[in-house]
Amino acid sequence: MHQSEINVFNFVNYKTFFKTVYEDLKFHDSHFSYRTIQKLAGFSHNSNHFWQILEGRRPISESAAMKYGKVFGLNTRELKYLKLMVKFDLAKNDSEKNKVLEAMKKFRNFASNHLESLQTYDMFSDWYLPILWDMVDLDEFKEDYKWISQQSYYNISPALAEKGIKKLLKLGLLTKTDGKIEKVVSEITTETASNPIVATAHRNYLRQSIGMSVNALEQRPIDQRLFAASTLLLSKSEVVAVRAKLLKIIQNINKESNESGKERLYQLNLQYFSLLNLDEDES
Repeated sequence: MHQSEINVFNFVNYKTFFKTVYEDLKFHDSHFSYRTIQKLAGFSHNSNHFWQILEGRRPISESAAMKYGKVFGLNTRELKYLKLMVKFDLAKNDSEKNKVLEAMKKFRNFASNHLESLQTYDMFSDWYLPILWDMVDLDEFKEDYKWISQQSYYNISPALAEKGIKKLLKLGLLTKTDGKIEKVVSEITTETASNPIVATAHRNYLRQSIGMSVNALEQRPIDQRLFAASTLLLSKSEVVAVRAKLLKIIQNINKESNESGKERLYQLNLQYFSLLNLDEDES
């Protein structure tokens, strides 16, 4: 059998890895099939076990993953990483996913192959980092951690402000030139939903932002906040159209903001979700 050279550390989703390796093996041997893999892994030649796993019809067990990994020629270290990919996929919540990602980051090959995604993940997994990153753009900003702490409504202590700024510099999201701290890029996006690392970072950020919203609802004066809610009756086609309109509004606000100055820092959150039990995809 052809030995695939597909690098397991390029992947976060084990099903995507399995599919990629299978396609590579199939390319080199047209007679290679799902049943071939199953037989080599010790499963029934007549079952559709491998296909069901790839299609998400059944969860994979750790032992089954190891068997398929050995068929694909993975060494001991690579099998340990494969085991983490399975744990990440089976994680019941983001708290578990975050723990698995931290374990994945200890593999040098993984970290070097996912630099940009991990940069985004690290940025949005700590609630105060996005605040500090945007505070740098304030007209009156200065690298004075006591001043930063005093400006922040939320509990960013001088020590936490210093820790955060240093982390952003280390991540390469901020830079210091002639003693002045500046952003390296003007925008960091979490919209790559197909990337499981970025998607996890996005949910981490949204969860923290929603928590901040509750605090603002209770504590901020009305002229410093705006909250509104409405229950909508929509057709199936309108569901998608409304979503697109709301995203467009946010994009336009981002594009048109700070044209006359950078004096204030506000958080804009948006929630739009179904109130019914739905099995179908609304996209």
